[in-house]
This record gives sequence, structure tokens and C-alpha cells, in this order.
Amino acid sequence: LFPYTTLFRSGEIPAAVGRTESDGWSKDQQDLSDFDSILFLYAPRKGLHSIGDLQNCVNCEYIWLAGNQLERLHKLSALCYLRLLDVSSNKIETLPDRTFFAGLECLQTLFLHDNEIRKLSAISGLGGCQALRVLTLHSTPTCRSPAFSSCGSALGPCMHNIEHQIWPQADRK
Repeated sequence: LFPYTTLFRSGEIPAAVGRTESDGWSKDQQDLSDFDSILFLYAPRKGLHSIGDLQNCVNCEYIWLAGNQLERLHKLSALCYLRLLDVSSNKIETLPDRTFFAGLECLQTLFLHDNEIRKLSAISGLGGCQALRVLTLHSTPTCRSPAFSSCGSALGPCMHNIEHQIWPQADRK
């Protein structure tokens, strides 16, 4: 999909991710002061427990962190250009509030499936994410709740695909 370089110390997200050697970035270099040049981060199944300094990647648009050990997303609120966030298959139980998600103005796709989200109240903050179009929650305790099927309109007026169901325009208002 995108060219990428992954440089990892155990449990850390380095600054070089998202740039390629053709961009003049050597695998031997790690300039931790250049976070704003990172446009995407691809770090699935790296055993990450924390997002580290990822909040400094203010221009990042695409982040894939599936299959790690992440429990929280709270440091991502500064990523106002973020379009896609894949944090599926982690250990997330709750999500930040509406204010947090309102700051993610460009977030259109959020993969949350295969996490430990147990309560519908844990996802209520997603209603603040006005650009969100696609959300996955399958393989979470939340999606097994009888009330889950009726929560589409509460999550956001623009949402049109939750768990591969297309929500009618009338239900999105």
C-alpha cells in the first residue's frame, strides 16, 4: 500500500516510521526531532504497550497499530489530520470522550475490532468524531449487546458503515 520503514526498539515507536530510504532516511539514523514529517505509521504486531511520542506526529494521516498490547488512545488527540486509525486486536477497554474525538477532525475510518470494549458507554465518545464513516467493533463484548444494533445514529451524523451495515440517511440524523 505505502512504502515504509520500520525501526523499533522493543515496545517503542521510533520517529523514522513512515519515511523511506528513498526520502533520504537511512535505517541507521534516528532523528527524534523530526516527527512532523511522518505521514503514516505502520507498526502491527510489534508488542507495543504504549504509543510513546506518537502525539508529536501532528501531520500523520494513517496509523496501523493492530495486534499490539495498547490499552489507551489518549495521546492521539493532537493528530487532527488523521484519516485512518487501526488499533484492532489490542487491549483497549474504553475510549476517550467526545472532546477528544472532536479534535480528530479528519478521522474517517476506525478499526476497533477484537478489543476488550465491554460497555456501550465506552464508545459514546465516538459521537464527537464528525467525519467518521467506517467503524469496526466486531469481536468485542460491546457488539454482542442487544442495544448495540440501535446505537448507529448516536455515534455520529455522518456514519454510514458500522460493522459492514449501511445505515440509511434517515437514521444518521
